[in-house]
Amino acid sequence: MRSGRMWAGFLATVLAVTGVTLATGGLAGATVVNDEASFRVAYADAAETSIVLAADITLTCDGGGSGIDTAERLSGTPITIDGQGHTISQTCPDRTVLLAALGGGLTLERVTLSGGRGGVQGTGTVVARDTRITGMTSPTTDVIGISSTGPLTLTDVEIDDLTSTGGIAGGAVGSPVVATRLRAHDFGASAGAAYGVASVAGATVTDSSFARLQGVAALGVWTLASSSTVSGTTIADLAGSADAYGILATANTTVTDSSFTGISAPVAGGVLVGGNANVTRSTVADVTGGGTTGGITAEGSATVVNSTVTGVTGWAVAAGVDLTLVYSTVTGNGQVPDLGACAVASCGLAVGASGAAPLAVDSDAQLLALGVLEAFGSVVAQNLVGGPNCVVGSTASTGYNLADDTSCGLTGTGDRQVVGIDPRLGVLAANGGVGPTRVPLADSPLLDAIPAAACQSGPAAGIVTDERGLPRPALGGCDIGAVEVQPEPPPPTPEPRFVG
Repeated sequence: MRSGRMWAGFLATVLAVTGVTLATGGLAGATVVNDEASFRVAYADAAETSIVLAADITLTCDGGGSGIDTAERLSGTPITIDGQGHTISQTCPDRTVLLAALGGGLTLERVTLSGGRGGVQGTGTVVARDTRITGMTSPTTDVIGISSTGPLTLTDVEIDDLTSTGGIAGGAVGSPVVATRLRAHDFGASAGAAYGVASVAGATVTDSSFARLQGVAALGVWTLASSSTVSGTTIADLAGSADAYGILATANTTVTDSSFTGISAPVAGGVLVGGNANVTRSTVADVTGGGTTGGITAEGSATVVNSTVTGVTGWAVAAGVDLTLVYSTVTGNGQVPDLGACAVASCGLAVGASGAAPLAVDSDAQLLALGVLEAFGSVVAQNLVGGPNCVVGSTASTGYNLADDTSCGLTGTGDRQVVGIDPRLGVLAANGGVGPTRVPLADSPLLDAIPAAACQSGPAAGIVTDERGLPRPALGGCDIGAVEVQPEPPPPTPEPRFVG
């Protein structure tokens, strides 16, 4: 991926509004339509505010005799389309289904958009609820599910089956994007990026899922300029021929109750942030690549709490300033450094035009920080390539950590740095919560290693659950790492038996 080219393509997608036709005249109030001609007339009416579909609508290449392929609206008046479960299909190749220009805004409800090379291209506030956008393709240009140069709000929306062999395959583009229960999956772009959400003004993504995105770059959530939040979200199975990131952001980003798994590319990452990264109750796992591949990377400070980072063929967490690690499991990560890469102490991290991009680091450590590592109740062990667990500026341990070497400088109360110690963790699996985790086995040294009175020490103040949201402590003391082992449920009460 060349960041400049991607950014140029993104801007072109967001800002291009072409081929509009001015519609005049007016229909007052809601209009019920049941065919292409009546729909086009109502949608093009600059004074219309509400359209209700009474049947499926098929848009033809001759515009139903009007010569307009895309259904076009040029108006400053907002309009709502209530599909009542019906579909608007575009049969004309390389045309979007709906164009809403001049900033009036568009709201979609209970409708499916299909066919052509995109669902919606807007310039004002665009809202979609209970909507599906599906089955769009182009051999020559970008394919975008729903986009606007203004705010985009999506609730209970599914975007799937987008394919471009000549450009980008993008799900949702806005400035900003607010998405709740968005499902974006099965995108393919052989000549450009495939992404779920893209925004030039930050994003808020909640209870959503992104899966099976393939492109030159494969990106789950891609944001620029403003802070973003991602919560309750799964991003899985991203494959890039150049780059792949679960989150790629240029500004401060907060992640909670989320999962990033199965991300692969020559350069790959779970969460890559140009500012500060705050990750809580989340998993980054099975991130594979070479060069500058990492689990969680922040140009600023990184805070990782109640989280699991495992199976990354690169560093687990890297911070350009300070790194705080609380009740986290960092195991089974690491890579052989690239020849000619700069030293950790001198190169740090950088931000490219398409987002944060770490410089190559000649370290095979799992944790990297140019500033201070503050750690509590965490396990760092089992480097994939036998390198050190840590390369950090300094360490301020607040206690009760476990490491299988001495590179992290963990010498606080209750810390155990024992060369070769096995944390005895189960395999990565679905154990409750949003993402997969590794549960300590019955003979693990992590179990009850933190006295109950110390469970909320220092940066752990106020933490009373584990990554899965289950109580901490549960069996006396607290367990080191992201998972707190819970008591076995009591056996079921036998049904009463009556003998007569």
